[in-house]
Amino acid sequence: MDIKAPEMHYFIHNIYDAALSLGVAGPNLITHVGDAISIGVGIDNVFNKKCSPPQKIAPYQPAGLQGICSDNA
Repeated sequence: MDIKAPEMHYFIHNIYDAALSLGVAGPNLITHVGDAISIGVGIDNVFNKKCSPPQKIAPYQPAGLQGICSDNA
C-alpha cells in the first residue's frame, strides 16, 4: 500500500468508530482507556509501521508483511 499518514489515521479512526457503533466500550472519561481505544492502538501498532519486517498476527498463520510499504524500485 502506498497511503499517507492522514489516510491511515482516517482508516484507524473509522475502525474505532465502527467498534463504538457495535457496542464496544468507549473511553472512560477519567482514564481515557477503553476497548475501542485498544482496538485502534492494536491496529496502529501492527499496520501503521512503514516498511516493518514480517510480523506474526495470528498464532496459526506464518509471519507476513503487514506494514505500509511501497517499493518504488
